[in-house]
Amino acid sequence: MEIFLSKKLREVLDNAGYHSKYFIADNDYQRILEIYDEYGIELSSSVKDVLKVFGGRKIYYDNNSISHRESSYCVQFYFDLQNYGGKVRQQYIDYEQQFIQRYEELLKVTRLIPIAVMPSGPMTFYVDNRQQIFGCLDDFVIGYKGKDIWHSLQLLFAGKDIPINPAKTLQELEHERIQKEYGSSAVKKKRKKSKKKK
Repeated sequence: MEIFLSKKLREVLDNAGYHSKYFIADNDYQRILEIYDEYGIELSSSVKDVLKVFGGRKIYYDNNSISHRESSYCVQFYFDLQNYGGKVRQQYIDYEQQFIQRYEELLKVTRLIPIAVMPSGPMTFYVDNRQQIFGCLDDFVIGYKGKDIWHSLQLLFAGKDIPINPAKTLQELEHERIQKEYGSSAVKKKRKKSKKKK
């Protein structure tokens, strides 16, 4: 399938230093697919297309979406899954899989795929089965609901997010999971421990 990049997305790539080099090398693309496979994350065809353009790249872009920031401020997006795990890759893979499951439950969506991280949060960006993008940082969630994945990306780079207010928090979901698995006494013990830490 031929990939058509809008003028806005080409502008983002140009400003990030990828002048006219809109597609990554085949060997880099294969390496990225292998990393997702290592994480046990199955990719949709639309995400694969996005990775052919943005995979492994660091995007620095000034979208003027934060009015009080100085003019030199640039939004940073790292489309690089390899940096997530570091030396504790396997523990991080297991942790990330659990996190994905909880966000899927929280947002009532299926098949969330991590595609990028904003290091200043850090906020992780996921694509769902409807090709919408969600930026997640603990219980703070913002959405970019485009007509397709490319439109959702345009909204992301333009800073045109929609605040998402899940009905429950991650902590509430965790308490429900523990109660279901071990009973109400386990939840009380966990709450006592968290109070002691404070």
